[in-house]
Amino acid sequence: MTKTKYYDLQMDDPQDDYDVEVVNANLKKIDEQMKIRENATDALQEPEFTVADKRENIASKEKISKILGKIAKFFTDLKTVAFTGSYKDLSNKPTSLPASDVSAWAKANTKPTYTKAEVGLGNVDNTADANKSVKYATSAGNATKVNNYTVNANVPSGAKFTDTTYGVATTTKTGIVKPDGKTITADKDGTLHGADTIKVDGITITRDDATKVIALAKTLQDKIGTIGNKVDKNYVVNNLTTTKQGFVLDGRQGKALQDQITSLNGSLENYITARQGYFGTSGVSSSWIQASDYPQKYQYAYKFPDVDGYKFLIGFTNIRWTNSDKYYDYMLRNYILNTQSDKVEMYSGQGTPDCIMYFFGLYIKS
Repeated sequence: MTKTKYYDLQMDDPQDDYDVEVVNANLKKIDEQMKIRENATDALQEPEFTVADKRENIASKEKISKILGKIAKFFTDLKTVAFTGSYKDLSNKPTSLPASDVSAWAKANTKPTYTKAEVGLGNVDNTADANKSVKYATSAGNATKVNNYTVNANVPSGAKFTDTTYGVATTTKTGIVKPDGKTITADKDGTLHGADTIKVDGITITRDDATKVIALAKTLQDKIGTIGNKVDKNYVVNNLTTTKQGFVLDGRQGKALQDQITSLNGSLENYITARQGYFGTSGVSSSWIQASDYPQKYQYAYKFPDVDGYKFLIGFTNIRWTNSDKYYDYMLRNYILNTQSDKVEMYSGQGTPDCIMYFFGLYIKS
């Protein structure tokens, strides 16, 4: 007689006779263990515990009753304010601020007032910035230097700092530089002055030629500006639905098109899948079966595998016309297969072909 590993239940050997006492003893142990587990289950559903004496963290492998006692201790020690969040439930609140931290005048019901002169701001008024003059600084006096230049020594006494029209400069009078007759100068409006002709890189250019070049450049500039503004904003659309002739897409639609192309590519990847391999019914060269004696025609049975969530769309394979030293068919055959399982065939004068067929199939989401 032997015993079980955990509960010492007695097990009869094959040659032992049936012993009712042994059976009853085993049933008694099983009944006791089931009762112990029933009590443990009840204890988990309605646990009994005692509040712990002090606050401390729970530890691994502690009994449920001890863990609950520790948690209860934390709740017991919490004050009312922890549950209400109300200031009125806070204990030991200060009744007043310390006298040393706040001056008496600040705690007084009536606060003192001061004039602007008493605080050193007697010359300050409430004139708005828009109404203040910044042209003169009466209290600062006249500046003697500007950017390190002495005003009286470096700036002519008759200098004018406004839009003034000056005459031609001479040796005795200030003004613009007078053309020397050897160069061509131009006003802002393009009017040329000076020499009738000049040489540039050995080429003689007349003033009239220069005038024409300036006029041509101005015309080209105007044309370029016109072309640049040729597209009427009323004919620019910011959508991908307009079909009217003569309208153009706003540049922002480039991003929209890119997003749609990316989304379409992702959809196609989820919509079509492929499988490839040796899908002969036996997977070896013996899949070739002779179908007729003359001509000697052989058939190769195939079956593409099932793919969850997809259905078979189309398949491909090819038959080699030679296998090193044996010549089977007259030329290479390519097969487009419209059914998931069928046969492909070839003609051979060299007996049963010994080549294994390789298949490629496309599936579409069902």
